[in-house]
Amino acid sequence: MQLKLNKYDIILTIIVSFIAIALFIYIFLSNDDSTQKSAKVFYENELVHTFDLSNTEQEFFEIEATNGLVRIEKKDGKVRVIDETSKNNICSIQGWSDSTINPIVCLPNHLYIKIESSADDEEVDVFIR
Repeated sequence: MQLKLNKYDIILTIIVSFIAIALFIYIFLSNDDSTQKSAKVFYENELVHTFDLSNTEQEFFEIEATNGLVRIEKKDGKVRVIDETSKNNICSIQGWSDSTINPIVCLPNHLYIKIESSADDEEVDVFIR
């Protein structure tokens, strides 16, 4: 059995393809990298250091955490945990992050790195009753 396309199928395919390409282009062009980003390092819910992710210089920070020394690296607008003292090295396995929705969390050391953007000035509080 051979499938035949009529003119409406072809028109629909062209329209759907055009919409998909337009959305793809919109998503990549609307990603504004000019916003000021910073990575904030928290130890036991207290801010201990802030990295400016807008400059691309390499920078290191060390902190004595719960299980021992934690080394953090900032490079090319991204941040990661290089080395830490924990059983499974969970923090360093997470790798690089520059996303505001992807924090680096190191629960064995009571440490987390939150990335904030200047475009995120308004926080949304949600109440469910």
